[in-house]
Amino acid sequence: MAKVTNYTRTRIELLQRQGLHPAEILRLLKTEGLAVSLASVVRIIKKLKTTRSVEIYRALADQRRYLTKQKFSSIGRCEKMTR
Repeated sequence: MAKVTNYTRTRIELLQRQGLHPAEILRLLKTEGLAVSLASVVRIIKKLKTTRSVEIYRALADQRRYLTKQKFSSIGRCEKMTR
């Protein structure tokens, strides 16, 4: 199975926002010559629905890292964090 590129992910997101079904998206991507399977299209659409986009996920990860760094610097020692 080929690795899905960022360009393909962006195309899937744009086509999904236009209201196309996964099978229609797959057909369009195949005509463009992109290596993708129906399972990967469905998986990427599901991920986009849950996380909205990759950028939001990155922002949350950066925020989590910042807060962790702040906690460790404020206590002056590294203790086990609880969730």
